[in-house]
Amino acid sequence: MQKTQINNIDHDDQIILFFNALFGENTLDAILNICLKTKDKGLITSSFESSDHDVITKTITQLREKGDVYFEVCLQNNFPEQGKRGKALDKKIMLGLWFDVDVAGKNHAASHYPKTKEEALSFVKDFNPSLVIDTGGGYHFYKLFKEPWILKSEADREKASFLIEKFQRHIISEGKKNGWHLDFTGDMARLMRIPGTFNYKRDKSTPVQIIHYDSDCRYSPDDFDFLFAQPEENIDVICAHQDGVLQNYPLAKICDIEKSCAWVEHCRVDAHMLKEPLWFAMLSIIGRCENATIIAHEWSSPYPEYS
Repeated sequence: MQKTQINNIDHDDQIILFFNALFGENTLDAILNICLKTKDKGLITSSFESSDHDVITKTITQLREKGDVYFEVCLQNNFPEQGKRGKALDKKIMLGLWFDVDVAGKNHAASHYPKTKEEALSFVKDFNPSLVIDTGGGYHFYKLFKEPWILKSEADREKASFLIEKFQRHIISEGKKNGWHLDFTGDMARLMRIPGTFNYKRDKSTPVQIIHYDSDCRYSPDDFDFLFAQPEENIDVICAHQDGVLQNYPLAKICDIEKSCAWVEHCRVDAHMLKEPLWFAMLSIIGRCENATIIAHEWSSPYPEYS
């Protein structure tokens, strides 16, 4: 395996190495969204042609001094509305699969995560990742594709969305064997931290950095077909029928609701500035969905005062 030596790589070179790992030598006709999160201004999005590598790198080096810098993991067809995040339905290219493993401690008060970075990293390495990022509060890992997956149709997007959902559920299930409750981070407009920037979640900034990259460790979407053979958890919820009789109904899937409801999509995309009454309304819907606790935390976390 070709494991890239990453010791003593400075912050700027971390950014370059990261996007080289994601894009390779491919010239991708798509839009990359970069997001800056600050305590006073919330989330601000800047969008670029994904082939503008120098411009992207320069912008990130400027933004990292102002706050936390993220990118949307899937590239999209069109520039979003100015300052707004991208939408899952406009995603055009998937570069691989991803997961975010948080560690209990100063950055995450919840106790259901791995207790140490050492046990979290050991868990991550068991999945043979292409790329591992130390975020300062845990690890992001990627299983990168041999070639970017071009999503040419709605059917392709649905398949890609289903694949990342199944992959995430698989990792979460494996984490449960260790007594952990890992977060679902499988939406196609997911924000992930960029190496070469800083984690400002606490008073002291912490570098976000690549700790492992194996350029030969690549996958094809078909390599994950085994996930589709795994049974879904069958969980029911008690709901009141309109005739007053209590009956059991299966929990809904939030991804299906979001595809059909612009308001629910707005709650996720604009979560960083969602007013409290709308937030409660959103939770009333999420509470009737599969993995409600995970999704509620995930959709609420962009809000600056959420903890």
